[in-house]
Amino acid sequence: MTEGWTTVQTFESWAEAKLAKVMLEEAEIESVVSGDDAGGIESLAITQGIDLLVNPADAARARQVLKLDEPASD
Repeated sequence: MTEGWTTVQTFESWAEAKLAKVMLEEAEIESVVSGDDAGGIESLAITQGIDLLVNPADAARARQVLKLDEPASD
């Protein structure tokens, strides 16, 4: 299903990734959360990051929804 999909952001926790997924779902953008959960022990911070993937055709809009294209504010 996700072959060829694009990672729009990598998170340090499953909670952050799942929250972003909900934001994309509300914008009607299909997404998948993918990452090593250390054998189901999500609370341990020993993962290599949790990726949020979308279809490449939706990547630009997904970044807008997640506000990844905005410049950092001081």
